[in-house]
Amino acid sequence: MTAARTDLPQVREKMLAGSGGSTGAAVVAKLAAAGLPADQLLETADTFSLGRLYGLLEKTRRLDSDSEAFSYEWRYLVCQPSLDESVFKLWGQLPGVDGQVVLNALNARESELPVLEDETAGQRRADALTSICLDSLTGPDPAGETGRAVTVAEIFIEAAWALSSNGEAGAALSTGVKVGPNTLGEILCGGKVRVTNCAPTHPLSYSDLGDTIPPAVRRYVKWRDQGSCSIEGCTSRYRVQPHHIHEQQHGGDHHPDNLISLCWYHHHVAIHQQGMIIDPDSPTHRRKLLWPNHSPPDSS
Repeated sequence: MTAARTDLPQVREKMLAGSGGSTGAAVVAKLAAAGLPADQLLETADTFSLGRLYGLLEKTRRLDSDSEAFSYEWRYLVCQPSLDESVFKLWGQLPGVDGQVVLNALNARESELPVLEDETAGQRRADALTSICLDSLTGPDPAGETGRAVTVAEIFIEAAWALSSNGEAGAALSTGVKVGPNTLGEILCGGKVRVTNCAPTHPLSYSDLGDTIPPAVRRYVKWRDQGSCSIEGCTSRYRVQPHHIHEQQHGGDHHPDNLISLCWYHHHVAIHQQGMIIDPDSPTHRRKLLWPNHSPPDSS
């Protein structure tokens, strides 16, 4: 141990007496080796807590240009998809300043998002990262709408598999990414979509690439709802988009009475990914969200 090798009699005396513990004595010895004057050393050893001693020691640590260059040289970010690309894992490391930039950006965006019951800090940070990346990829369209959360060139649906599984199998994007009923419902709710129904050897039918909701209806719903999220208590105007109260796959249509405006967070996260539903008995511009069984899912 550093403390055991020190030549400072004060530290050796403290170790023998058991005062401050061996860990505290080791930190004091390191402070002495870093050049802390003897009078300050005695004062800190007697009055500082272990946490403050470590904080003082950190201030004495030197970071030369070579060390900074080394930490920057070893920056990396890995995005590892599963085989069907239905899940991505991310990890890596950044030098201190760049890491603080990323952390500040995530914290700032997270503070702008609504709060859902029983969310973890990690889930909110993941949503913040997704929304920041989404901003970099999409922008205003000619009609003045903000960039949409989902814009897909083509969905391929293998009819036999999709019908027999209620959409849980047989659907994929043109990039090969597999999608389930939650994501499929979100795409059909607001994206620019071409759907191709496939048999084992040939396409059965396909649609033109276009809005699932007619542009004029989208604009009307946005005007009617004053460009704001319709969920009670939500003031977000971030990527406000129309949502079907009764979804298309359950017989819902594009009539304005069946559409409400939702911010990206309540639309993408709360409804299409977490499975919450609109309370049909709540007021038009103060809609409430319900879990299908009236309780949040078990996250344990």
